[in-house]
Amino acid sequence: MKILVIGCGGREHAIIKNLVNNNEVYCVGEWLNPGIKILVKIYYLIEGLNKKQFQNVLNQIKPNMTFIGPEKYLVDGFSNISWKNKCPCIGPIQLSTLIESSKKYARNLLWGCNISIYSPIYYCNNNIYYPNRTIYEGVSVEKFIESVDEFVIKYDGLKGGKGVFVQGDHFDSKEEGLDLYKKCCKDGDIVLEEKLYGEEFSLFTFSDGVNYQHSPPIKDFKRAYKNNKGPNTGGMGSISVWNGKNYLFNFLENKDLLEAQKINELVLEKIREGDIGYIGILYGSFIKTLDGIKVIEFNCRFGDSEAINIVELLENDLGEIFSAMVKEKLNEVELRWKKINTVVKYIVPYGYPVNPIKNKMIKFTGNFSNNMYVSSLDYIKDDEYNILGSRTIAFAEYSDSILEASKNCDLRIEEFIKNINENLFYWRKDIGILNNYQSCGVDINKGNQLVKNIKSIVESTYNSAVKNKHGAFAGKFLLKNSPRYNDDSVLVSSTDGVGTKSIVMYDYLKENGLYSCGLDIVNHCINDILVEGAYPLFFLDYFACSRLDINLAENFIKGCSVACKKADCVLIGGETAEMPGVYQPGRFDLVGTIVGIKSININEPKEGDVVISFNSIGPHTNGYSLIRKCLEIKEPPQEVLDYILHPHTSYLERVMSIMEKFPDIITGMCHITGGGIENIDRILPEDLAIEENKCEIPLWCKWIQKIGHIDDQEMKKVFNMGHGYLVFIDRKQYSNFKEKYNYEFNIYGIIKKIHSNILFKGIFL
Repeated sequence: MKILVIGCGGREHAIIKNLVNNNEVYCVGEWLNPGIKILVKIYYLIEGLNKKQFQNVLNQIKPNMTFIGPEKYLVDGFSNISWKNKCPCIGPIQLSTLIESSKKYARNLLWGCNISIYSPIYYCNNNIYYPNRTIYEGVSVEKFIESVDEFVIKYDGLKGGKGVFVQGDHFDSKEEGLDLYKKCCKDGDIVLEEKLYGEEFSLFTFSDGVNYQHSPPIKDFKRAYKNNKGPNTGGMGSISVWNGKNYLFNFLENKDLLEAQKINELVLEKIREGDIGYIGILYGSFIKTLDGIKVIEFNCRFGDSEAINIVELLENDLGEIFSAMVKEKLNEVELRWKKINTVVKYIVPYGYPVNPIKNKMIKFTGNFSNNMYVSSLDYIKDDEYNILGSRTIAFAEYSDSILEASKNCDLRIEEFIKNINENLFYWRKDIGILNNYQSCGVDINKGNQLVKNIKSIVESTYNSAVKNKHGAFAGKFLLKNSPRYNDDSVLVSSTDGVGTKSIVMYDYLKENGLYSCGLDIVNHCINDILVEGAYPLFFLDYFACSRLDINLAENFIKGCSVACKKADCVLIGGETAEMPGVYQPGRFDLVGTIVGIKSININEPKEGDVVISFNSIGPHTNGYSLIRKCLEIKEPPQEVLDYILHPHTSYLERVMSIMEKFPDIITGMCHITGGGIENIDRILPEDLAIEENKCEIPLWCKWIQKIGHIDDQEMKKVFNMGHGYLVFIDRKQYSNFKEKYNYEFNIYGIIKKIHSNILFKGIFL
């Protein structure tokens, strides 16, 4: 095909580099881009291209198709001229370009699509528009400014990238912003918007007017300097990420991407209602906030430098795709994307964007290689070029590693700098480097969202002893406000984890399994300090994972909260940690720390004391690495699986019931967890052991022992064998206890003196 490309920047260089593989390409540009010059059949150098000149070029070439890159030509209606000349155009007709040229139109279009939820709060035409479709009509601008924390001022029309003013960047206070707004109003219509916080990304949708296909998400970097500092630019570079499964940044989930795709499609459908259909590229600029996906703006063309990422990723011939688009047959073409990471970095002249070096000649004796996309650089003669003052050359690299791609990009740039006569350029070396939590796989926004979600859950456990708000750096607990406090009070603490039970629970029950793990860890910790005679005061949770899933973490904390409330224990704080590389996807480290106050008097175990057992329902939180091996061998019957998936029981209520009726009856207690039945060794004096009664082995133990071919001694070493919690009862009071105690228990055994080597510490052989 004969294809005419309008524009001569880095975006157009990338498009042309793909198109020339199978097509005859012509270009119209305002300067002589040396990268494009060597690729195209004819280069029309026309400064200030107007409609008449464009018509003349169409008459001379008679192309089969045009591609229009810069928005100014689309907004001026060049696409209409192309179609009028029976030359299909990749680029929407003039009416459809309102999606970019009018901020009011774009915001109101979201309302018309009934997806205003994806808009921020905004103000125009004396009305305040809220995402929930509430409108306050005929209100002052001051009213809007009062209703938001911070705001953004936007000219309604195109201003060449200089029409947006952000609080915190261009003005500090609301008063300064109001003054700036009033000045801007003299130059044209203004839209005010609530300032959004989060991570931005771009999504490009190919449209033939009826059918749509989407690019992977791209993230661009607007700020001029390292670590996203300095003034906004046209874009210092961009990245795309392949994480081994899909094209998602660490701050995005698949549902976020699907939402963004749906938004673009709904907008394209709405535009079609009043037009012949949108043929071209819709560029949706999105931000992932604590409240979900929001639309920043739309553009009616490829972005620059994001188009370079797309060309690097795309396996198809663009000519094939464009041809399908103008024939309404995009659904017949499968867009194929390389499973790689891409990094694009622009070199720009010093002083850019405020006061850049320009109209200065450089000499370059090398070639503009495959990884270089020339932009604001004008050809003078062989090896001599003029810097025009904007983004000069983009360098692109791709790799299995985003870090490697970034470093290789820097090496390419450094090699280029060595081959020019004078170094006049800088670039952002940090683009693609793991220089922030998001790029490392740690999403602070998700953590903040989780804190927001769990606020009411956590605060539902609070009592008068809690002396600070949820979300503080540390929890404050006024001990004297506890009803169990006295001058001789002793604090008792313990830390433990759910362990590999979390794997089984997640694999079988997903979010419900994480809820159950919340019950597990609280009840486990309660039992640990209960052994020391302590009543729980407050609890702290710890949730660590590879990549935070808010729903899973929230369910875990809900489980913690429910267990805490049942025990009259405050969920006073916690921590969530994302540690990619330490943890695998779908795997968690769930830990808890508890602090209690000693409330139960415990005497010393004596010969003849009776050991009672509160039965466990399942393995508690112990032995699950071995259980997982058994599950890999054979799926258990449902009854056994129910036991394996059952949460850890808290024995607080039963023990406190003993103390209320028999204050001095307990001589010892043992929580059967890690170490199985042999846990008893930890509390018995050296000269005492327990003569066990013969007890029925639970069904779940029998199944594990059979499938795992485990001997009796190993079973006792690992599992609780159906005994969840042991209480030693004073022998003299046992008869009275047996008659009056209401809870069900079994007699585990009697404490005996060790008189022979046929006994070993803790248990009779």
